[in-house]
Amino acid sequence: MFVPLEEWDAGTPPDQEDTLVVRDALRRYEEAIAALPERTRLVFLLKRADDLTYPQIAKRLGITLWTVQYHMKRALTHLDRTLNHDD
Repeated sequence: MFVPLEEWDAGTPPDQEDTLVVRDALRRYEEAIAALPERTRLVFLLKRADDLTYPQIAKRLGITLWTVQYHMKRALTHLDRTLNHDD
């Protein structure tokens, strides 16, 4: 369903606690990405931030498709372990 932006009502603005929770989650996500090995981080960001396909990433970096898949799996495993553990 498409709702024009002018008609969209986001409801009440988030309270300060919600804002802090979101900021903390974003900080943890950015730290987890920064902790990735350089090549793994680059592959991850080319996929997620630049929306390149695996073949496009492989061509751009001069690596095999298998290597792109390896780095994406490595990145996603790291992010899952880092962000979804109980503190």
